[in-house]
Amino acid sequence: MAGDAANSGAGHRLDIYATFGLRIETRYVTGAGADARHVPKIVRYAVNYLKCLASDDYLTLMDTALRADLERGDEDEDEDAGDGDHTPLAKATASVLEGLHRHVEAARGVCPDTVASHVMAMNAYWYIYMRARGSELAKLVGEDTMRRRYKAAAEEAAWEYQDAVWTPLVQLVRHGDWAETAVVAG
Repeated sequence: MAGDAANSGAGHRLDIYATFGLRIETRYVTGAGADARHVPKIVRYAVNYLKCLASDDYLTLMDTALRADLERGDEDEDEDAGDGDHTPLAKATASVLEGLHRHVEAARGVCPDTVASHVMAMNAYWYIYMRARGSELAKLVGEDTMRRRYKAAAEEAAWEYQDAVWTPLVQLVRHGDWAETAVVAG
């Protein structure tokens, strides 16, 4: 009986990672007004948690446990385990990071202020990239992957912010409306 409980618990480690990623992704997203420019707390907590799991203290233990789950699982999961240099922990961590990415995009979608949504996304993606850069987390998932996925997303959000803020101002100057507005306001 105790062996059955241990085996049933061991088979759920991969499910725990999947559930963690899903909970992050589906965590209630609000159109927060004042907080819209800040990095969502779930992003900060999850990145720090993943960094801890990717540290030398837990890396081998977690990867061994996840690999054991795959060996006990069905054959489809065993085939996925052989993909290149990606360990089960690397795949699980990448999945959680993708959940974070989708959470940030969902938060962006419900923010009533377009400019603030771009700032929040830029800050969140930059936070993920900078906290992971050069760490065991980036080594686990891949430095290039982190750069392509999160640094690029931060830069894209920065360009979108710049476009959202400056395009209307440039249009005012270009059409001369700013001079008429200044005379009426003065």
